[in-house]
Amino acid sequence: MGGGFAGATLAQRLERLLPAQTEVIVLSAENHLVFTPMLPEVVGRTISPLQVVVAGRQLTRRTKVVGGARQPD
Repeated sequence: MGGGFAGATLAQRLERLLPAQTEVIVLSAENHLVFTPMLPEVVGRTISPLQVVVAGRQLTRRTKVVGGARQPD
C-alpha cells in the first residue's frame, strides 16, 4: 500500500485485524508524514515544525516501511 495518512491508518488497522505473522508493507517515497493544514502555524511561528511532522515508522508497530514509489503503468 502507499504512504500518507490513508496508508498509515490502513496499516494500523491491518496490524490489529491480521495475524501477527502477516507482513504489512508500506511503500512510500518519504519516510515521514506532514500534517499540511498546520503549516501556516509553523510559518507564523505559533508551533514548531516538529509538531506537524511524524516519522511513518512511529505510527505502526510491525509494519515495514520501504522507500520508493510505484511506477505509473
